[in-house]
Amino acid sequence: MMMTREFLPIGQGAFYTEQFHYTSGGATVLYDCGSSTSVRLVEQMIRQRFEPGEDIAGVFISHFDDDHTNAIPYLLQYCRVKNLFFPLLTNESREFLSLTGLINPKPSFASSFVQDPYRTLDSLHLDDYPRLYQIQEYTENLGQENPQSSIDASQVPSGSDLGSLLFSSAQRKELEWQYIPFNFRETARTAALKKAMELHLGRTYTGGELKDLLQRGAIGIGLIKQLYDAVPGSFNTNSMTLLSASPDGEIMQRPSALSLREDFSACARPSPCRKHFRCSCLLASPSGCLYTGDYDASGPQKWRELYSAYGKYSHCIGSVQIPHHGSSHNYNPRLLHIGDCFFCIISAGSRNRYHHPNPYVIKDILANRRYPLLVTEDSGETAFDVFAVR
Repeated sequence: MMMTREFLPIGQGAFYTEQFHYTSGGATVLYDCGSSTSVRLVEQMIRQRFEPGEDIAGVFISHFDDDHTNAIPYLLQYCRVKNLFFPLLTNESREFLSLTGLINPKPSFASSFVQDPYRTLDSLHLDDYPRLYQIQEYTENLGQENPQSSIDASQVPSGSDLGSLLFSSAQRKELEWQYIPFNFRETARTAALKKAMELHLGRTYTGGELKDLLQRGAIGIGLIKQLYDAVPGSFNTNSMTLLSASPDGEIMQRPSALSLREDFSACARPSPCRKHFRCSCLLASPSGCLYTGDYDASGPQKWRELYSAYGKYSHCIGSVQIPHHGSSHNYNPRLLHIGDCFFCIISAGSRNRYHHPNPYVIKDILANRRYPLLVTEDSGETAFDVFAVR
């Protein structure tokens, strides 16, 4: 069995695919599908990678920012997505997320999906509808009540192995592979937003009340922005991460066909120049990749939560997607030491107004003898992992 993992060049966004090739067929799983550089780039990649009507076993949405979701409508219409996984949406979080649509009033799939997933899917006139799964918030305290959602979609606890939902029984006999999502800090983000309301408005409001105040002119859009800016990172950042890995991390062979520019092993002191961002060497590192979306890994508490979730799988992890396009605000050097991490994937537009990735992040990766894979919108910068797995 072969598995090909691709980090696709779509600029400032995220579009990662994993394609399994069995003797009896295949299966494809995606993490995020969007770009603020150009949604057309993602659509082009979809047409290049998939046949019209091809089955996609599952799509994981890390969070509801446009640069991670705006090509999902095209994907749903072009392919047949069987399962769609996303962070659990409580009534409260849906109301507050809808206000971000007022701050940025351009219509989007994400803002529509947050309000009504099924109506949004209906508007796409799909032949086959995906099954919807919400990933519950991860709470370290198992006795803590987990927020609930009124959306009619299956709820799955964080930390569940979703392989049984993605692969047929015949496929699972041929391969043991796990997909383990964790949804973080929705409650903490809501609490931070309410604290900002108390500070600036004297009391807390529901999302509906804030919307009514805004429409009546009682408060301005600038104040709404100020409230959301007070949430560390952003209100829509710390959400669903995903581990994709063989349970024991074992691999038979890992030819990393990441480009043929220069063999990294020949570099005694690699520098952060473009020619060192690819290699063609055979490596023996674990098969797993930890996808982080825009997770804010900075600070001891947020790191502790992430490691509490994935520490027991550290022997499986050989690659980490550096969160939030290499932003220093979301970065934590400890990411480089989770498991046997060697590859550090950074997706960022070559000309983005946020100046991602931060040079400090690149220098720290290299100083720790890890391998940064910078993927922009340049079509020659697709990064691959290819596994031959028992």
